[in-house]
Amino acid sequence: MTSIPRPKKEFVKRVVNFILIFKRNILDNNRIDKTSMILNSLTEKYVKIGKLTNIEHSKVGKYSYMGNNVYLPLTCVGRYCSIASNVCLAAGMHPLNWVSTSPVFYDKNLWGGNKEN
Repeated sequence: MTSIPRPKKEFVKRVVNFILIFKRNILDNNRIDKTSMILNSLTEKYVKIGKLTNIEHSKVGKYSYMGNNVYLPLTCVGRYCSIASNVCLAAGMHPLNWVSTSPVFYDKNLWGGNKEN
């Protein structure tokens, strides 16, 4: 058994993505541009996503908006959120059970301290 050549895989991925975007636009009243890629992600109803946006392994809540050329990997966007064009979010490691996710609250090395203290 041979594997599908890379150009065909890419074509199949784009066709499936186009069909899923079409479905989301019709059934969920979304406005997702056909040049965007949404892979292994959930979009709730009434979402608007601009051109050339890539969303991977993420969730986008109702009534949220994204401009053009946005990259969201491993991200959970809440409801009624707005994300400007040309935004690239990168996954980071931080505790979620603190007052804030800012390293000011949990990283002792940030200010020259020692974590063993």
